[in-house]
Amino acid sequence: MKEVRIKQGTQVMALDVSGKPESIKTQDWLEEGKVYTVVKVIRAIIQNKLGYVLEEIATNDPAFFGYDTKRFALPISVLEEMMKKGEIEVEDRVLEKV
Repeated sequence: MKEVRIKQGTQVMALDVSGKPESIKTQDWLEEGKVYTVVKVIRAIIQNKLGYVLEEIATNDPAFFGYDTKRFALPISVLEEMMKKGEIEVEDRVLEKV
């Protein structure tokens, strides 16, 4: 299986907007279904989590490491473009009726 690597400039869609930290202003939080541009990926070593820094949002909390990557998905248009460029592999299967 080929690993999908998120690069600077990749667009991701927010799916899980629950659990906004109190220290983050509402205007600095995610909107469900909105597409954001990844500026960089940060690893929070102690928490063992990865987070996105997003072009569209500048957070007001210096302790905030980024938006947990588990909150996002790649829009289908981004997946299709990555497939065209050969950046991800897709396995075709024909499923038999069960």
